[in-house]
Amino acid sequence: MAGSRSKTTNMTEGATSPLLISFAIPLMLGSLFQNLYNLADLSIAGYILGDHALAAISASSSLTMLINATAMGFNTGNSIMISQRFGAGDMRGARKAYAAVLELCVGLIILYTVLLSLVIGPLLHLVQTPDELFTDAKAYMMTLILGLVCTDHDYAKGVMEAGAILWYHYHSPEIHAKLLAEGAKVVRVIKPMRDIDEVLCAIKYDTEHGALGYSMDISHGMNVYGELDAQPQAEFGPKSIDDIKRINDASKLPFYPKDVMSVRDALILKEIGVAGVVLSGHNNRFPCAVPPLKILEDVRAAVGDDFKIFVDGGLNNGYDAFKALALGADGVLSARGLAGAFAKGGSEGVALKILEMNAELKGAMSATCSPDLKSINRDCIIKM
Repeated sequence: MAGSRSKTTNMTEGATSPLLISFAIPLMLGSLFQNLYNLADLSIAGYILGDHALAAISASSSLTMLINATAMGFNTGNSIMISQRFGAGDMRGARKAYAAVLELCVGLIILYTVLLSLVIGPLLHLVQTPDELFTDAKAYMMTLILGLVCTDHDYAKGVMEAGAILWYHYHSPEIHAKLLAEGAKVVRVIKPMRDIDEVLCAIKYDTEHGALGYSMDISHGMNVYGELDAQPQAEFGPKSIDDIKRINDASKLPFYPKDVMSVRDALILKEIGVAGVVLSGHNNRFPCAVPPLKILEDVRAAVGDDFKIFVDGGLNNGYDAFKALALGADGVLSARGLAGAFAKGGSEGVALKILEMNAELKGAMSATCSPDLKSINRDCIIKM
């Protein structure tokens, strides 16, 4: 399949006013939502925690603004560095600059967190925080500060603590290497990078460092408009059957192509020799597509019982997992269901959510007289 590059707005070409308006609207909306967030924060604190908590948040507002202003200034400097390369048509240089900025951000966030944790008390005294509000104001600021370093590793830690397998596309090579070194049960979902040598290099690394297997978002090579997709770190591209054969033959680890949405594709992939597939609409990229559970039974009937099928998409509790397993899945992937738990409780929240889902699955199995995962009672599923 062939395609063209994604369309990009060039701010140096065309009428100035429409370009500035199109550029300003997202900034205005971002500012609006930031203010709405602050309003919600204050409202929840005031109504649920009381006037004392609201006063503590207000007392620390000047320091919060300082943190935000510092981050905005850093972001402005980074934008200049990246935009200069972009304007010069140096896309490779722009991607390298973006990657360098990400690495710098990680280091600065860690440094910033350590320093602020040490001096937040004196800073609150410096801005004359009332003594009766000091304890709550410090607790609020420490929550914000520690949130700066909430990373993929924290999320992965929660998955590990619950004894689950981590399927993910890493955003930091260092974190990915650390997880593998710690013995995490990892299946990396590799992006369909246009340069297949980059894909093969990633597979080789995972093979040599103890990953359980590897996957790929095979639909992510093209965007919803039929053009080549990309992320700042890499350009993507569609993968042919020959490409998938090379990817599958690159390692003895099991390969599970993701974003399969038809019986035909599942059969082609089985013939290639992959270990299994992940039925997924990839974050509902195509709203007209049917939910994966709708095709699960047909895919299972077509590929037989010796082929692994995992399901992804809107499965946020143990009862959803029960339905998928009853219809023929070997396992269930959940992301959004854990994202909220991670935002509220960090790694512990993720672990508790997974354990809760397992308990719900156990309850559903008990209520349907299903003694084990291989014997789940499919008669309990009513298809509408």
